[in-house]
Amino acid sequence: MNAYDRLRPWTEIEACECASISGLFLVDLLTDNPLHCDFCRREVDPERLNLTVDEAEAVAAWFSTATALYRLWLASG
Repeated sequence: MNAYDRLRPWTEIEACECASISGLFLVDLLTDNPLHCDFCRREVDPERLNLTVDEAEAVAAWFSTATALYRLWLASG
């Protein structure tokens, strides 16, 4: 699995459909992709952003750690 696959939205329902992306934010919303459009708040495919493999890997690594910590915090009650 490459970095793009690790960040790709798993369903089209959650995908950003904006004509252009003017801003992004990284957030863990218990989804498969931390890249979200700052306008519609939906997930943005990393290939749409033309991220390099290194950039996509860095985002995927951050997301893996952030997700683990967030889920641990949720489970702690």
